[in-house]
Amino acid sequence: MPQAKQASRTLFHKLEPHLWWVSLVLASALLITATSRRIERVEALSSYPTWSTPAPAIDATSPTGLEGGQRSLIVTGHHNPSFAWITEAQQAAEKGLWKIRYIDYDSAPDGRTTSRTSPYRWWLISIGWIHALASDVPLGYAIERASLYADPILLALLLVGGALYCRRYLSSTASAGYSIACVSIYPLSANFQGGAPDHHSLAWTLAMASLLPLFASLGSARNKRSHSLLAGSAGALALWNDAASQFPILLAILVGGIAFELLRKSASPASERQSHWRAWSFAGAALTLAASLFEFGLSSFTNTLESTSPIHAITILGIGEWLHAANARGKNGLKGFDKKCLPGIALGAIALLAWPIAGFLTDSATLFAGDFYARQLANHPAGGIDPHLGAWLGQASGTAKLACLMPPLALPLLFLSRIFSAKCEADAKARFAFGLVPLLLSIALGIFQLRWWNLFDIVAIIALVLLVHEASKDKQLARLAALLLFIPGLIVGFPPKVDTTSSLELSPTETQLIIQKDFAYWLNKRSGGEPITLFSSPLFSAAAAYYGGFRTIASTDDENELGKQTAIRIASAGSAQETSILLNASGITHIALPLWDPMLNHFVRIGLKVPSGQELPPNAFAVALRDWEVPVWLRTLNYQTPHVAPFKDYRISSFALGPEQSPELGLSRLADIFVENGQLWEAKSIREALLNYPRDLNALGAIANIDYALGDPQQLEESLEMLIPYLSRRSARDLPADRRINLASLFVRTQRIDLAKEQLQACLADLDTETLRLLTPTATASLLFLSKSLGIPFPDPKLKEQALELIAPSLRSELAK
Repeated sequence: MPQAKQASRTLFHKLEPHLWWVSLVLASALLITATSRRIERVEALSSYPTWSTPAPAIDATSPTGLEGGQRSLIVTGHHNPSFAWITEAQQAAEKGLWKIRYIDYDSAPDGRTTSRTSPYRWWLISIGWIHALASDVPLGYAIERASLYADPILLALLLVGGALYCRRYLSSTASAGYSIACVSIYPLSANFQGGAPDHHSLAWTLAMASLLPLFASLGSARNKRSHSLLAGSAGALALWNDAASQFPILLAILVGGIAFELLRKSASPASERQSHWRAWSFAGAALTLAASLFEFGLSSFTNTLESTSPIHAITILGIGEWLHAANARGKNGLKGFDKKCLPGIALGAIALLAWPIAGFLTDSATLFAGDFYARQLANHPAGGIDPHLGAWLGQASGTAKLACLMPPLALPLLFLSRIFSAKCEADAKARFAFGLVPLLLSIALGIFQLRWWNLFDIVAIIALVLLVHEASKDKQLARLAALLLFIPGLIVGFPPKVDTTSSLELSPTETQLIIQKDFAYWLNKRSGGEPITLFSSPLFSAAAAYYGGFRTIASTDDENELGKQTAIRIASAGSAQETSILLNASGITHIALPLWDPMLNHFVRIGLKVPSGQELPPNAFAVALRDWEVPVWLRTLNYQTPHVAPFKDYRISSFALGPEQSPELGLSRLADIFVENGQLWEAKSIREALLNYPRDLNALGAIANIDYALGDPQQLEESLEMLIPYLSRRSARDLPADRRINLASLFVRTQRIDLAKEQLQACLADLDTETLRLLTPTATASLLFLSKSLGIPFPDPKLKEQALELIAPSLRSELAK
């Protein structure tokens, strides 16, 4: 046995120098495979054919690179922050802006300010610029395409950079552990999604860059001051990118650093006890101050702590002073606290107090993030969005639970075993104590807010590196067994292969995104280049603004409080007059009600203070419109989804604001919508209301059309006998185009061809582009069919071309002949 053990040690010593690059190659292969599968899925979804209108063509004059300011990428998981990052990157690139402080794609009509900082936007633009050079496409289009690779490249940098750093300054075995953990740990590795750019990917990358060199500086690495400067600078960049994600790390460094300095062996050589905390803090504070002044100018002193601020710079200086004092205490005992230290300790205390005081004054003194996606474990099918860990565990799969819980349950115990081990040296115990603090803090945060499990994963990777590095050569291989903790994460996070030989199976979220994209293209085409301001639910608005290039009111951005309040007022307005005033004040041109999304009803509940479970008032605008109580100044557009799975269960009621119409004309048009959609029960109800207008040609035509749809020949003949005499009256001269198309179609179906021709000729004589765009797709297709079947051509060929563009591509080839 001793000989076998000695042989295994000899074999490990021979292989150990090669472990780092073998593991890096293996990890890189896993990363490339997983990324290519994720990107292949996104590209398949993004190229999913639209049914209402063709996808927009590339246009070098458009800021997005696609005609009409539209976009095409299906964003993984309907991750709404990705819409904002791509949109703002394209705007900054088009206008040559280094930073963006104002946006106008939501909170119409005036837009609003934004506190999103520049680093991640620069990253997207840089990757897009490279893609544009390589592919010879417009920069705006390249930025959207480059978002497929932006976050995976960050994960690759995290992998390769960290592995090389560990190999250079720690050991080959530590580097091997780092590489495998980096691509397998869940949820971190699943959050660097292709096609769903998010600044948190850069946040976690910079978090690693701010911690790993710090651990190296506390160990036996050479040039400790350089490592400290690197860690401080990376921490400042992390604060610049996302202060909310980095600030818990600062707190962990303060507490962990004090524990480290007090536990390490006081008899260490002076060179080993030399403090580099001030170098760390000066580098971090200087860059943080410069970044905050660049982004916000002097107003940065009054900003909340959710964005980079001079207060963060002051806090970093305070942390540095206290850790410097702790170093003096650990090196010289109580004698280390001489009079020269007292001013630094006092100033450090004042600096540390700046954070809670400023946070209290700006209502941002919390370690928890305030945005909606802080409740998301990962943008991944197994991730889920839940208010806390307990809720997520209640619905997660068994493997996902193992992937999430095994590292936080095991690593702190392993660290505690080393801290209390008699065989562990004092300096090593101090380093384990320093690592234990961020482990415990990130676990505590993750229990209450799921996003922080990603921070735990960053610390867990470093913890594994520390466990391996601190072991003796003989035990390093055994310590690598801790990688088993991350194997469930690899199983959960690794994506399945995309089957390109069969039709895509769409999730509900993917189905909704494809519908939202098709609707945006459809509405953009019908606008004729006129600017659109859309009122809808926040989720639908975010997607519509992205895909269609529209302006919206509400959005999913927590900074858009004004837009949210405006949407609440509109949704809960109790009268048509009040609603009209609010809509016109916001410059709204169109309304879309995604019937699967209850958020507008929720806005009504908020606006009118209706308790949960109590029925909503039927006169509230959003409720009334959902029930087809359409005001006379709204025109129903009748966007339709395919009547096949999975789209058939998703419907959108769409409307355009316009001049007031008579009640009977409005009811007649609504009756057309019900007939087109096969909603015969609703059409029958409308018929009863139309009977109140027995001498109105619009109403009589709609009644006859309903009777035909209901399949009642006797009632249809009676309705036609009432209708036809009115065609010779003066009121028939002013019939709108859609009513004439309705009548012509009815007369063709009832074999009254001469009457059909009269109506079609009158319709085509008065037809123009604006009238065409207001027709429903069914009415437009009917117009083209009637023109072809009755042999009455369009007076202007351009109008026919425009009509063909407004119908489904599947109908064009037949009706274009």
